[in-house]
Amino acid sequence: MTRRAEIIVTGSELLSGMQETNSTFLAERLTLSGLELKSITIVGDREEEIHDTLKRALERSDTIIITGGLGPTEDDLARKTIAKVLGKRLVLEEDILESIKAYFRERDREMPKSYQRQALIPFGAKVIENRIGTAPGFFIEYKNSIIISLPGPPREMRAMFLSIEPILKNRYKNKKTCILKIIRTCGLPESMINESLKDIFKADDNTDIGMVSTEFGTDIRIMGHGIKEKDVLTSIRLIEEKIRERLGEYIYGTGTESLELVIGRLLREKAIKISIAESCTGGLITHRVTNIPGSSNYFERGVVCYSNKSKVEILNVPANLIKEYSSVSKEVAVAMAEGIRKIGRTDLGLAVTGIAGPTGGRDGKPIGLVYIALVTPGITDCKDYRFISDREGIKTQASQMALDILRRYLINL
Repeated sequence: MTRRAEIIVTGSELLSGMQETNSTFLAERLTLSGLELKSITIVGDREEEIHDTLKRALERSDTIIITGGLGPTEDDLARKTIAKVLGKRLVLEEDILESIKAYFRERDREMPKSYQRQALIPFGAKVIENRIGTAPGFFIEYKNSIIISLPGPPREMRAMFLSIEPILKNRYKNKKTCILKIIRTCGLPESMINESLKDIFKADDNTDIGMVSTEFGTDIRIMGHGIKEKDVLTSIRLIEEKIRERLGEYIYGTGTESLELVIGRLLREKAIKISIAESCTGGLITHRVTNIPGSSNYFERGVVCYSNKSKVEILNVPANLIKEYSSVSKEVAVAMAEGIRKIGRTDLGLAVTGIAGPTGGRDGKPIGLVYIALVTPGITDCKDYRFISDREGIKTQASQMALDILRRYLINL
């Protein structure tokens, strides 16, 4: 088998500028399954366009994944078009219909009649269960190809693809092994990482090493490939050891680990509780911390004190301190951290204040200036940063650095 794959993403909204993320996820997973991705195509919700795109894909690829077009509305055309291209009839799957009805019953709602079409599946196809939404997916073999049809919502699509990924791996038993290792860093510019690791990037012919920089930091991606899994893992391990030796504490995790997951684990292990006070980040740090299941074990409270008045009234920041140094200052950040720690009666107090823009900057206080303070019973630490981005980007970067300051404190306890 040629092991060629392609992705077809359906949805007219995607042709109008709406962000599309499904193909990015699928491209990585297909590569790890040993498939060669040849094409990613975005088509609108028009039957003839989906029809022609799928026909061309069947002529050149043996694995085709289609996302979108499985909903209950008139413009959800994937199942109908796939059936037409393959010369199959649509059949009503009673088990699927009953599960959709149960989905609505559990929410004390009556199922709209239009949702019945989600129980229609091309004859001979196998159902992919959707545990999050109502639209099931399906896969069907046709000549030497396999077509996988998945819903468009990313959370549903990802979970459903992962549930059938073993099918692809079993389909191509004699493929070479591909393994991806991601090393996540924070606090070091991409250019400096590149300078530190440039000789490692040319390691050998069996690994490809690259970097992806975002507002959360820089991810180093090591893609190993070869015949024997053991050899691939050894090659990746040796490279990872060199990277860790050079970057040290700038590395905070691997794979999909987020900083909030890492600090949550550290706080739980060390039985430490924290309270958080936020100004310019508007609750983003608290949101991220509480996204982790079990965060109630270490997170006591968080407050958003956006105005000067709220800083004084809630956190007991002295008004004269704000008047003398301004609300965006080291002195006020420390006072906020001390205030929230005392109010929450926690081991740690974390606080952030700054100017997210796009207005509000002035001489000595530019847009992107952020102060982050961490207060413990015996230590007061405050750092200032100058982030360069738009408003949302500055908030994201500030939240990431605040969590990283916390992480560094915890790993050095």
